[in-house]
Amino acid sequence: MEIRSKWVVESARFYGRVALAGLCFAYGGNAYAGAELTLNWVHQQVLEKHPMLVAANHKVGALEGSALQASLKPNPELTVAAENVLGTGDFGGVDRGEYTVSLSQLIERGEKRQKRTRFANRAVQEFETAIDVTRNELLAEATLLYLDVLKLQYRETLLNERLLAQSKALEVIRKRAAIGAVGQADVSRVELQLASTESNTANIRDRIKLARHSLAAFWNETLLPGGPVAGDISQLPPLPSLSALRELISNSPVLSRARARLETQLARLESVRADSTRDVQVAAGVRHMEATSEQALVFDVSLPINLRIPNQGVIASARSDVELASVEEAQLLRGANANLQARYFSLKMHYEDAERIRTSLLPKSQRLVTEVESGYQTGQYTLLQWLDAQETLFDMETRLLNRHAEYYAQYILLEKSLGDISSDLFEGEKK
Repeated sequence: MEIRSKWVVESARFYGRVALAGLCFAYGGNAYAGAELTLNWVHQQVLEKHPMLVAANHKVGALEGSALQASLKPNPELTVAAENVLGTGDFGGVDRGEYTVSLSQLIERGEKRQKRTRFANRAVQEFETAIDVTRNELLAEATLLYLDVLKLQYRETLLNERLLAQSKALEVIRKRAAIGAVGQADVSRVELQLASTESNTANIRDRIKLARHSLAAFWNETLLPGGPVAGDISQLPPLPSLSALRELISNSPVLSRARARLETQLARLESVRADSTRDVQVAAGVRHMEATSEQALVFDVSLPINLRIPNQGVIASARSDVELASVEEAQLLRGANANLQARYFSLKMHYEDAERIRTSLLPKSQRLVTEVESGYQTGQYTLLQWLDAQETLFDMETRLLNRHAEYYAQYILLEKSLGDISSDLFEGEKK
């Protein structure tokens, strides 16, 4: 279940005339033909093609092979022996030889095989948990790269809207200059601003290309196919409650990996303790005496005597590793809670700042542009005041875009902490 379903705080939305509203990539000057690319598609590319995940799959196979090997019982041994042959004197030939055929088996004591197998299986599980952590981190990084492209596309849309507003202003000023109401310097000033915005727009398009290359390179591709990346960041995901987040953090991938490491070290400790119990070697066979043509059974039991624990150093090392893993788990939990609180307050700050811009600063900037534009044509306001009002509105729209992008970036990092990277994060509200 995605973490957003656990958060019931009402989602913030843009209202009014906002440059971001409804701009789900119908932006002008689109150089990318074809179907939109989705975040879900990007995630699939990462999961299938990222070199770290491809290599990890092979590593899992190697660990599973080690676990299989650990579960195998020792094989019996067949021994053939010849004594009193090819010597000197009476033993010069083979007539007085003794021949023995025996079968021996090593009997493991102390549940060695079971504990060895448990340790090997725990190692596989620990590595699989580590893969989950890596997968989660890679998806988060890919989502942030996707957000970079998305933000630049919105930025291009804002610049295209600014071009339209400046073109409209230039048309009005040229008409007024034609009747002598304003000087040619006013026309030149607006033409310069229009040229500057066109240059900024071209720069943004180059940055979009670079961001698309960076996204494709994340899974070792050179180009990102298709059209623009799809998504809507004009609506913010719900602001989660801190208490709900604290309930989820204990199951985060990083803490799960720490617990898996502790369980692996405990299994290793049990395995090396079992190794201190010496094994028994038993053998049975038949001996043939060539001189008398008689046969006899032979038996052999070998049991080493433990005057001291043969692997006490290994046991001490394993015990220390268990203690270390336990301390690391506790430290990670404390760190996760501290980072969670910092991430929450960062989210809250961007959320509240976006709301202030949306509900207060942006509407005032829009009214200012309308009033000054109308007053300029009647001589009530100067050209500089009109251009300054347009610049203020553009700054507010850009600031709102930046706050939304920053909120989404922090939200992605929060999902990374909780191990739940959404593939539909930028889909917005279903209409």
